[in-house]
Amino acid sequence: MWTDPHIYGHFLSCFISLVIEKYMLFMLKRELGKEEITHDKMLESIKTASVVYDDINPQVPLYLRLYEAGLFDRMSTVFGLDALNRVETPSSLRRKLHLPIAKTLATQT
Repeated sequence: MWTDPHIYGHFLSCFISLVIEKYMLFMLKRELGKEEITHDKMLESIKTASVVYDDINPQVPLYLRLYEAGLFDRMSTVFGLDALNRVETPSSLRRKLHLPIAKTLATQT
C-alpha cells in the first residue's frame, strides 16, 4: 500500500535497522579494534553465517554450522553469545543462543 502511515512505518523500520547496525559496528570496533572490523566485514560475516538442520538420522537431531570459525564467532562473544561448534544438538543450540526451551506437550489419542 502507498498510504502515508505505511510509508512512515517503512521509513521508521529502515531507520531503526540503520541505528542498530551502526551501534553493532561501534561496539565491535570498541571491543575488537578499529583495524580488525569494517562495515563490509561485519555484513559479510553476518550474511555467510548459517546453521542447518541435519535430518539424515531423525533419532539424533543435529544442527550443522556451515561457516568457518572466525569473525562471526568473535562478534557473537562481544554480544554475549557462545561460539557455535561444528555440530550442535538442539538443546545446546538453544542454550548458546539464549532461546527459551521448547516444551513438548503430549497429546492424548
